[in-house]
Amino acid sequence: MSTYSRLLELTECLKNINFDIIGLSETRKLGNTIEEHDEFILYYIGDTPGLYGVGFIVKKYLKRYITSFIGLSERVALLRMNIDSLELSIIQVYAPTEASSDEELEFFYSTVDKAIQLSENNIIVMGDFNAKIGQTNPNETVTGNHGYGDRNCRGNRLIDFAHENNFAIMNTFFKKTNKQRWTWRSPNGKIKNEIDYILTNLHRNIYDIQVLNITYPSDHRPVRASLNIVPKTKSRRKFGQCPRFQLKNEEEAETYKQTLNSNLINLLEDRRDEDTVQNYYDDITNAINNSLKKAHEVSSNRNSVKKQVLSARTKALICRRQ
Repeated sequence: MSTYSRLLELTECLKNINFDIIGLSETRKLGNTIEEHDEFILYYIGDTPGLYGVGFIVKKYLKRYITSFIGLSERVALLRMNIDSLELSIIQVYAPTEASSDEELEFFYSTVDKAIQLSENNIIVMGDFNAKIGQTNPNETVTGNHGYGDRNCRGNRLIDFAHENNFAIMNTFFKKTNKQRWTWRSPNGKIKNEIDYILTNLHRNIYDIQVLNITYPSDHRPVRASLNIVPKTKSRRKFGQCPRFQLKNEEEAETYKQTLNSNLINLLEDRRDEDTVQNYYDDITNAINNSLKKAHEVSSNRNSVKKQVLSARTKALICRRQ
């Protein structure tokens, strides 16, 4: 994306892809800039001419949800958003290649740690990690059952990073064919690896991971995560904690008030000095439950009389016919 023509080419390719936010790795674009285009907002950061660089493309309708763009380095950028009270932080990365030194790699991960410290509780870390996870280990809690290829040393470092931050590597949680898994291929097309990943602590909200085929000239294929932002649902196990008898009408409410008042008066009269706080709590709870139960029984008895289908005269006629 070092030239404007390459940006136009990418924009044309994205017209046939359903997306909201795109993370960019190796943009090779100098500066720390926010550009507003007709259909999207582009943010990028880069320091080295012709190398590295990361950024984001965000659909225009999400502009009101954006809190900030923060470029920590030409390998790590942070996008913070607040979407319907969900504070979401997206970290885009471009990790050093396997040919780089261990010092470079550790400096990269320390920069990612700084981005995490600046993030909210809901975090997505995505991008080109230049690491191969390979086949997963059942003892690893951060990976699923579906790996691709063989693991290398950088893959072990990525696994450790996920463990340290309690992130799930979402690529490994969805069963795909080998053709749908690789994200990078060598210039001769003979070697294909999975080195682009999406990590998050919102693993329950992601319902699919896909590797897409686009006509943009790149040795990488984009990885798309489908994220479902919905309010938290109540667990069905908690429904049983609700009172068994609910007040359904004014009659039950009035009966409940009278019975509860009487029970509480008796409770105060029977108070003893040796009673503990727990005794008081148990007595009050029993008084409330008994009052609810009595109000329900009184209402049920009255409704049972009203709901009789056959009148006394009809019953007498039936007996006479028999």
